[in-house]
Amino acid sequence: MGVRGCALAMAAVAAVVPVKGQAQGDPYCVALWVTRNAIMDRVGHCFSTPLGAALFDNSDCTVMQGRVSPADAAVLFDIQAMEDSAGCRVDSGAAPDAFAEALAARFRELSTIPVPNPHESACIGYTGPPLRLYRGPGAEGDVLFTLVAGQSVHYSHMPVDGWEYVTIHAEPGQALVGHGWQSPEDAVFPNCTLAAG
Repeated sequence: MGVRGCALAMAAVAAVVPVKGQAQGDPYCVALWVTRNAIMDRVGHCFSTPLGAALFDNSDCTVMQGRVSPADAAVLFDIQAMEDSAGCRVDSGAAPDAFAEALAARFRELSTIPVPNPHESACIGYTGPPLRLYRGPGAEGDVLFTLVAGQSVHYSHMPVDGWEYVTIHAEPGQALVGHGWQSPEDAVFPNCTLAAG
């Protein structure tokens, strides 16, 4: 891979690691905000802020404060703690940027919304057989994308019951080409040109 490839891999992994006091618009903070509000959207929350109304469909909303399950409440609490720890200040009065729009669109394709993890890793240059990625953990019949040799796998979300939400890039630092939940049965890391993180 060479020095340039290693530098790109490390830059891709470090791109959204949280730092105390991050400014508005930081990708990690925006990811936490979008994740938290995507969960609220799924329970019927009506968004009144410009950012929320632009990213989430209010046509099916039912309440200003959606009723969440105990499991979702725990996830929301954890996300808010991560936002506080990172010093996030997302301006919900602003229009969404391309990153927020793309993230909200990806979440609409999933049955389970992944929660960002500040500890990231990557498999640069996957060399194994094709692997199916799914819409959610345990969604064996619901294939969203197929990982193939040569692509890079980015891990930056909390696992759910051994399942990992991953994003796929043609090369580190390049645009996303696919995403989905990886089954715990499928091993990626033994099949990497380079492992980072």
